[in-house]
Amino acid sequence: MPYPIVMNLGVGRSGTTFAHNQLRVILGEQAHVLHEDINARSARVRKYFRCYENERIEAALAEPTIGSWVERIRMLAEKAPVVITGGTTSHLAPVMAHVFEDRLRTIHVFRHPINVAAAMFVGSWSTNWCDTRSFVDDPTGWVLIPQDPHVRYQTIAPRWPELGPFARIAYNWLERTSAAVEFTRLHPQVAHRDIKAETDVFKSDRYIRDIAALLEVEFPADVKASPSNQNAQWLRSVEERPLGEAWRQIFEIPEVIEMGTSLGYGFEAEEVAANIRKYQLPPGIGPWVRHYSGYWKARRHLARLLREKSLIPPARPVLGGGAPRSTWSALAELLPPALKRGAGKNAE
Repeated sequence: MPYPIVMNLGVGRSGTTFAHNQLRVILGEQAHVLHEDINARSARVRKYFRCYENERIEAALAEPTIGSWVERIRMLAEKAPVVITGGTTSHLAPVMAHVFEDRLRTIHVFRHPINVAAAMFVGSWSTNWCDTRSFVDDPTGWVLIPQDPHVRYQTIAPRWPELGPFARIAYNWLERTSAAVEFTRLHPQVAHRDIKAETDVFKSDRYIRDIAALLEVEFPADVKASPSNQNAQWLRSVEERPLGEAWRQIFEIPEVIEMGTSLGYGFEAEEVAANIRKYQLPPGIGPWVRHYSGYWKARRHLARLLREKSLIPPARPVLGGGAPRSTWSALAELLPPALKRGAGKNAE
């Protein structure tokens, strides 16, 4: 028989990777748990954002990547319930509601906009947020701009050229979050749960219990959710591009403040200070030297040259919360086997 499908409506950098890893362990074989199995570019965020018209829904399903993804979900849901945790496909909720009707359930995993925007600002950039030319003429891209025909906040367009990169990231949080709220309002027949990342994901197992209820599966009583781990690449990110004062740009878009407030978040000095602390350059001479010397950029360049000559192993595609391989550990693999044991001891 066909099983339920639970889909996240939220944006990335909201704790969904952590939630995905936890769900796979706790739910086990009771459900298929998927996370961003197609990227945002392939999912055509700009083209099919707020895709409610039948003509656009059919066009989305005719896209090879989107159509094959929906068909895969259909096949998986014939065998077991399905959970889709990532944010790259959340804009396709109207398409999923059209295809799966009463089998679809939704969750909205959301987080303070300052945290979401800061995590994207500090992390690696797939889009140059400082240069509007890098995405304005990119209809297959995932970055929304207020000049797009299907966004809600087109009134921000006159301000767009003057906004800083942090504000532009926050604008994308605004559009994606408001679209999630809109979908639940327009589809009251779809069973739904709001999930606040700070309290329901990082500090409790409430989100797992909610999802298990939507999936109609048992929550294992003897399994506990583990505490969240800091992303293994975080040290590199905050040393290479610390947040600094960029967070103040969020006040250039009062609409973000209004939406964040409606979700229960505050923007007073004390709460903001607590939110931005982890995104700043860590104290100490080491982080300072690595930041101002361009150490991480030089290290990546060296690693790329060594990999091109097959002198060191390929980069790890997913760190999974483990510590990144140190430069010494990578170079030690060049040594003869008899010397590796000694190199390993030195590295420790």
